[in-house]
Amino acid sequence: MADGQHARYSLRATSRSFSAVALGSGVPRPGCVLRGASRDFVLSTPSSQPQLTSLGDAQVSPYYLAGSDNHVTALTVRRGAPPTSSLYDVEARHPDLRLSLSACNASAAQQWHLRVSVASDAAASEVFFEVIASLEDASLSLGEASSGVACCGQYKYYVFPAVSESVAPAVDFNLTSGAIKALYWKYDSCPVEADDVILSTSSSGASTCRGWCVLSWYRLFSTNLGNPQYLQRGQLRVPYGAGEAPDKRRGGRWYLGIQPLDSLAEYSFQTTAEGPQAQPRVGCTRLQRYCPAIFNQLASYVTSSAPPVVSLSTHALSRMLAAASTAWLLRRTLRSPRTRRPQGDHLSR
Repeated sequence: MADGQHARYSLRATSRSFSAVALGSGVPRPGCVLRGASRDFVLSTPSSQPQLTSLGDAQVSPYYLAGSDNHVTALTVRRGAPPTSSLYDVEARHPDLRLSLSACNASAAQQWHLRVSVASDAAASEVFFEVIASLEDASLSLGEASSGVACCGQYKYYVFPAVSESVAPAVDFNLTSGAIKALYWKYDSCPVEADDVILSTSSSGASTCRGWCVLSWYRLFSTNLGNPQYLQRGQLRVPYGAGEAPDKRRGGRWYLGIQPLDSLAEYSFQTTAEGPQAQPRVGCTRLQRYCPAIFNQLASYVTSSAPPVVSLSTHALSRMLAAASTAWLLRRTLRSPRTRRPQGDHLSR
C-alpha cells in the first residue's frame, strides 16, 4: 500500500469450544483436530441401560466448514483401551468413515474407544468434524427383528440366550445395501470362519459348518470364470430332523453371526422359532379302563342316523358290542348277593 493511503476493513473472530467428556449414545459431538494429530473419545455401556453393549454404528462427518479438504483421515476403534497405530479392532478411512463392532459376550458391559485422526500430509491444516456413535442391544429373543450395519471384515453378533430345546432358530435376512460374505447360526459360542468352517475338497465346492453350527454363503463364485456374485436376501434355519436333515436343536444360548466384507453393508432381519408340529393322539392304550374314542364312535351310531366321523366296519362293531356284553354279564355273575333283612325285625324309634 502506498504511503498516505488508508483502507478500512472489518474482522470477526469466532471462538468455539469442544468438549472432551465421554460420548453419549446417539448424541453428536463436534470437534477439531490439527494436521498430523488425533482426538480420542470414549463410549461406555450406561449403568441405566446395561443391555446396550454393542457398538451399533459410529461415523464421522465434516462440521462447520464446507470445503472439500475439511475431512478427517481415519476413524479407529478399540474395545477396552485406546487404539494405537498398531493395536486396534477396526478402522475406517476416508471417504467411508463409518463402522460398527460387537463383542462376543453380548451380556457384559463394554467400553469403546474411538480415535479421529488427520494424516500428516493432509491438505487442510485444521479439520472440523462431528462424531456420532450409537450403542445397540445385541441380546434378543426368537421372534424379534432388528437392523444395523456391518463393515470392515469385523463380525457382528447377536445372542439369543434362552432358546428352548424343542425349537430350532431361524432367520429371514435382507441386505438393504452393500454385501456380506456369510451368515451363521451357532450354539453356545460366537461363529468364526477359521474355527468353524470345513472347506470342501470336492468338485461341488460346498463347505459345511462343524458341530452345532449352520451357515449360508452370501458371496458365491461361478464355476467357470470364478467371478463373485452376491445374494441380497435369504433364509437360514437350524435343522430339526425333518426328512433327511439332522436334528441340531439344543436348549440354551444361540448366536447369529454376520460376516461382512471390507465395505459397509446395511441389513435387517426377522427371527422365528421352528420345530415339528405335535400330532394329536388318536385311539386308546391298554391301560385305559374306558376308551373315550370307542365310546364316542358307539354313541354316534346310536344317536345319529348319519355315518359317524370315524367309521367302523360291521365286524369291528360286533366284536366291541360282544366284548362289552360279556364284561357286563361277568360282573353281574361275580357280584355277591345282597343280604336281606329278616321279617319282623323293626327298628325302634
